[in-house]
Amino acid sequence: YVRAHHGMAVVAHRAGDAELAVKILNGALRISPDHVGLLNDLAWILQESDRNVDVALELADRGLSLDPDNDHLRDTRGEILIRMGRLEDAYRDLTACLQLRPEAEPPRGRTLLKLGKLCARRGETDESKRYLVEAIRIDRRHDVFGASERDEISRMIE
Repeated sequence: YVRAHHGMAVVAHRAGDAELAVKILNGALRISPDHVGLLNDLAWILQESDRNVDVALELADRGLSLDPDNDHLRDTRGEILIRMGRLEDAYRDLTACLQLRPEAEPPRGRTLLKLGKLCARRGETDESKRYLVEAIRIDRRHDVFGASERDEISRMIE
């Protein structure tokens, strides 16, 4: 049941129906409240759709209390913390996420991009460029980014 509903929520989200995805995930969490995948996905959708970031943070925190080495939850919480303006905390989560992701895995490239943007926001130009150069290196091997993201990275590195 939980696996099927998780899958339906993912499909709903990809189809652009965040409201339906949230309903499905909430229902599945009532049955399996400690399912870290459900906690992560619901937290992600809530923060992405600018719904309740406080609830999103609670979900991510709960997931990380169950599985502190979950890279997806670290990534999600990092995004939530950025939205909340808690840049230092976001940096800690995203660097932890980076350490949990294998060297050439495409999600690592996405995390590097997030860190590059975060460091740029914090005025840390050299560190930002270092993360972005590594992100582009991974992108060349794994085609991680779209054209607009590549253009954004190029502008940030210049």
